[in-house]
Amino acid sequence: MKLTKIQPKYIYLFFFCLMAVVLCLFYMRYKMHLDTMESDKRVKVRIAKVVCEGNKDNQNYIVFRGETENEIVNVGKYACVRLQVGDSIEVLYNKEWNLYFPTVIDTTDDKWGMGGSIAFMLIALFYLLFSAKHKRNKKSMV
Repeated sequence: MKLTKIQPKYIYLFFFCLMAVVLCLFYMRYKMHLDTMESDKRVKVRIAKVVCEGNKDNQNYIVFRGETENEIVNVGKYACVRLQVGDSIEVLYNKEWNLYFPTVIDTTDDKWGMGGSIAFMLIALFYLLFSAKHKRNKKSMV
């Protein structure tokens, strides 16, 4: 099958399925963040390394020694500047996922990701429905 002969409805169907998977991933991440905040299991750790490299949270992080290995927690750019090696801070621990988080978790990205996924899925769904309806109307006219 040549790539140029793929019908647009199959492309939109693939896009719809892809966005459904992305929506599930964002939802799982959002639920993990909510579960972590609800459990409120705080662990006091000593900072082994502080990295403040940029404006985004994933470029600013601290490293500490966990039970078996070094653990990383992303922190905001303003919090990163105030932290130093050797400081003791509290972090949230999610036992189910074995992950550590800052004491304040921002779920804005999760919500935007879910909303964007739903919007793109609706666009694909409307195209699939209206293109099928348009073809039925064309056939009935002939």
